[in-house]
Amino acid sequence: MAPRLIAGVLTLPCLVLVADIIGVLGGYLVGAYKLDFNDAAYLRNTIDFVQTQDVVSGLVKAAVFAS
Repeated sequence: MAPRLIAGVLTLPCLVLVADIIGVLGGYLVGAYKLDFNDAAYLRNTIDFVQTQDVVSGLVKAAVFAS
């Protein structure tokens, strides 16, 4: 039981981080190429408005739900 628990607690936050990155990249592609948003403005606003607390709380939540 312990190896599965450790594997879940370690890998699920990694999976969430990859999914977050893919989500931002998908938003960038749709915004830039379909909706004609300014590329630099999208990236700048993403960096400005996404807070470290948002990312960390998502990773902690993933680790808690993995256990």
